[in-house]
Amino acid sequence: MGTVLVGARELATYQKNPGVILVDLREREDYRKEHLAGAINIPYDELVNSMKTLPKDKLIILCCYYGNHSLRATRLMEKEGYRIASLTGGYQAVKELTGN
Repeated sequence: MGTVLVGARELATYQKNPGVILVDLREREDYRKEHLAGAINIPYDELVNSMKTLPKDKLIILCCYYGNHSLRATRLMEKEGYRIASLTGGYQAVKELTGN
């Protein structure tokens, strides 16, 4: 199937959709300081043990700092049957786009 990528410019459209879950893979401390609207936090190191709490019938968009961890995690979750996408460029790409 191939990995689905979501760009920073497209993200706002997905965030408005109730059928989408945005998962921030960054460390808890960084998530607490600031995060994307509507994102839940599951640190990358905890994903394998926590992914079973996520529904397989919704699109899950993974976000990390720059997109590397989310891309790796997307491949893993795809093999487990999740509808999954990775935010290209990660949290930093959205910050640069919005100027924050």
